[in-house]
Parts: sequence; C-alpha cells; structure tokens
Amino acid sequence: ASGCNAFISEMTRGIKTRRPQKRNRNSNSQEELEGLNKEEVDALFELFNIDSELNPFKDKNVRIRNHLMFYLLFYTGMRRGELLNIRVRDIDFVKNQLVIPRRADEKDDVRLNQPKVKTLDRRIPLKDTLISKIHSYILNERRVNQYVKRHDYLFVTHKAGKYLGNPISISTYEKMFDTVRKSNPLLHRVHGHQLRHTWNERFSILMDSKENPPSQAQQEKDRSYLMGWGNEESAKHYNKRFVKKKAFEAALELQNSSMPKSSSISLSSFEVIKNED
Repeated sequence: ASGCNAFISEMTRGIKTRRPQKRNRNSNSQEELEGLNKEEVDALFELFNIDSELNPFKDKNVRIRNHLMFYLLFYTGMRRGELLNIRVRDIDFVKNQLVIPRRADEKDDVRLNQPKVKTLDRRIPLKDTLISKIHSYILNERRVNQYVKRHDYLFVTHKAGKYLGNPISISTYEKMFDTVRKSNPLLHRVHGHQLRHTWNERFSILMDSKENPPSQAQQEKDRSYLMGWGNEESAKHYNKRFVKKKAFEAALELQNSSMPKSSSISLSSFEVIKNED
C-alpha cells in the first residue's frame, strides 16, 4: 500500500510540474488588453455601415440596431452591461446626454442572465449625430415592434419568434461580435470590450495633442468620471498601451539625441562579419 501511495504521489507531482503555468493578466503578451489599430477600426466602420455590401447582418432592422450599438460603444467607451441596460428614459434628448445608472434585479427585465452595470452612476454627453441615430431607431425600427410596450429597454430583439421585442440578451450581443470576427480575417481578434480600451487610447491621444493639455491629475479625473470608475487605478490599466507607446518614443528620441551622426562601422562591415559567420 505504501508503495502504491508513493507512486501516486510521484505521478501527481509530475503532472503538477508539467501543467501549463497561468498567464499573468498584466502580461504585455495579452493583445486583448489593447485597443484596436486604425485598420481594424476602419474595417469595423465599413462592416457596421448600414448600406455596406460587407455588412453580414441581413435584416435591415438588425443592421440599424447593431450600427447604433457599435457607435455607442466606440464613441463612449461604455461597457457591455451598460449598453444592454440603456432604457429610453435614460436618454435626455434636450441636453443630449445619456444617464448610466446602476440597477439591480429589474422586475421587468425578462432576461434570465441580466446584464450588470459595474460602474458608478453618471451622465455622459452625446454628439448630435448620435442622439439623432437613437431618436430615429426609437421612432422607426423599435416602435414597429408591438412587444416593446412591455418595457423601455432601448435595444430589442427583431428576429421573429418567442423573444421578439425582448431586450437583447448577452448571448445575442456576443453573437454579433462572433459574426464580426468571422466576416473579416482582419477582425479575427475583435471583441466588444476592446472598444473600451480603444476609447481610452483615443482619449490619451487627444489630451496629448492639445497645445495646453490639462494636468495629468485632471486628465485622470475626467477619464475616471466618463468611465464610471471610483478611483484612478483603473485608468492605468486601460491606458497601458498609450503609456508604452510614449515610453518607446521617448527611448528612441533619447537614442537619436545621443547617437553619433556618423559611425565608423559601415554597412559593408556588417556584411563582412555576417559572411565570416
């Protein structure tokens, strides 16, 4: 028996030794923690264009709804749960603002897996074109759905069936991005949360481009409010790639400033070394 136990212990130790190590969530190798590049953003705008031949969604109402969802994600950086929890009453059409409140266990939310808002209550401004798109969707695509009278969630299911008129589910949202990834090889890594990272990178670039930018402390306060964060630690996480990019630029600038204008080592010297190897 003792020999058997020793064998089991040795086998267990071997398995633990060979099993893959968990990745550090903060590892620089995790591309999903980064925002989208220009080519990916351009491809997304083309794909979500309502009249584009590349748009993979066949139903016109679904195209318009998905187009609006993408615009809100891209231009506000809101989370998935915040997007799916928007109610018509949350939109201030007079002030062009959107209220993002924290709600829990809404009685009229028929979704079994209710989307959660993890951030703080806040108001965010919306540009005229976004407000117009929301207004048009409510009056046209959403309004013709007879079942939407049961609730005032903004985004609803347009597919015929038992879920027609219900607020769209998390699975429907994820299916939308799954369709996006399959529609264009360039977008194979895209998911909704990357648009939040992209918003933060765009915010940093905008602040950096100002002739007289706000102080770093003020920038992080503004960012934290717009993102709904209670502290500025989250800002560091979402701003990681921009900070890395600026650090690389500074490193190259330092090298260029200290590098001799003419080097005694010519390209041909490198070729000779290479050939000798």
